[in-house]
Amino acid sequence: MGRLDLLRSGAGEVLVPRAVVEELSLAEGHPKKVICDAILGALDSPPFRRLPSNSSEPPEARGSLGKGERAAIAEALVAPNRVLLTDDGAARLLAIRLGVEVHGTLGVVVISNHAGILSKSRAELVISQLLHEGLRASSDVVVRCLEFLQ
Repeated sequence: MGRLDLLRSGAGEVLVPRAVVEELSLAEGHPKKVICDAILGALDSPPFRRLPSNSSEPPEARGSLGKGERAAIAEALVAPNRVLLTDDGAARLLAIRLGVEVHGTLGVVVISNHAGILSKSRAELVISQLLHEGLRASSDVVVRCLEFLQ
């Protein structure tokens, strides 16, 4: 949602599987093309690193998730310290069931706040902007995120 700066400033290395890159390569005229092009442009500089699709996809993910989500979960399963970043509800549920730590966009904002990258007021503004720009989150999740801000 246009906040790659938060990943650059505190997430450590961000690994992006080839299947995710392929999903981001949208055709002209797609409503999210500008956002996807910005992400693709950022993938060639730290902290982002493109990954070949080498990890085996979890059998539970076949048929229920897109290629990008399946590849991202597979990569997260390879090393115990990896965190999956996704806002896809089905991918989140499966990853959690498989023991993967998961954060969404709002979680990244909260983590950035706790790391001192965003003040509480700036984090509240970012959350408001993300919701205004179309980020879908239940009111319960939004309230919990706002409560976690310091």
